[in-house]
Amino acid sequence: MDLYNLIVRTIRKFLKEKHPDLYSIHYPVKAVVTKSYEVFVDIRLLDKYGKANDEYPEIPKVKVRNSYMVGDVVRVGFYYNDLGMPYVDGKVD
Repeated sequence: MDLYNLIVRTIRKFLKEKHPDLYSIHYPVKAVVTKSYEVFVDIRLLDKYGKANDEYPEIPKVKVRNSYMVGDVVRVGFYYNDLGMPYVDGKVD
């Protein structure tokens, strides 16, 4: 590991431990539905290029009002900027 990556890793660890509110997502993001149940979906967050974002794990069992199919791209927000409290706002065209 080079010095740059070591510094980046240390800063991210510090932010995650001391300021989790800064590490969270403060705006809606796109996600893809990976599994669909009756009133729940599993989602995978996407980066700005539409590829799976490896910084965040798959989020299971997010309650939804509408039905979505596997592969649908949806807009996801987080209550109180808490990554543990996601909601699906709707399908993205």
